[in-house]
Amino acid sequence: MKKFIRAVALDLDGTIIGPDEQISSGTAKAVSRLAKLVPVFINTGRERWEVKRYGTELGLTSPQVSDNGAVIIDPLSNWEPLWHALLDPEITTEVLEKIQRQSLPFIATSKSESVQDISLAFGREFSRISVLDMKEDQAEKILMDLSVSTEMQVVKAWLPYNELWAVDCTPLGVDKGSAVRKIGELISISTQYIACVGDSYNDLPMFRECGMSISKGGAPNSVEREAD
Repeated sequence: MKKFIRAVALDLDGTIIGPDEQISSGTAKAVSRLAKLVPVFINTGRERWEVKRYGTELGLTSPQVSDNGAVIIDPLSNWEPLWHALLDPEITTEVLEKIQRQSLPFIATSKSESVQDISLAFGREFSRISVLDMKEDQAEKILMDLSVSTEMQVVKAWLPYNELWAVDCTPLGVDKGSAVRKIGELISISTQYIACVGDSYNDLPMFRECGMSISKGGAPNSVEREAD
């Protein structure tokens, strides 16, 4: 059956921004033209203020997604959160203790703040915790270690701006795929009529949820295989 695309979800890193963290003029023009035809929303692991930066540059007005699906923000309400999910406090403490023991670089985010100093992180509520700047073998070890918990989503993602890897932790059931469903509800469009573009492992839930998925060039083979 032919599918008529009525909305589009776009990853940021490696998809619409390059290693320089900029949107090329050609990409900006193409996305802006597309947004005049159908709702276009960013679906990224980055924080909401970065979604605001790129969404403003592209002139996007539909609800947008940050923090790997844990925060949804509204450009029409000064980019304020429409919805957010929080990690369980016990899980948050457990993840932070592992980060502290191994002296790992990280960022922990909520709808209103980000923290990168481990001494300031304990006792706060976060939507996402990301272990940053690892080689792939270390990222795999951290992924396996954190995946022991059945109370959160854990996924690794490629960081094109420094050619290293991150491991992202979000609340159980919260990922880029669940975000597509929520956006679909907000804009009254079934996910079977939403197309998406991505390039890394954290995009796979989005690929599986959308009616059409497109893999950006240079994506890992396992990601390319799941794209349409």
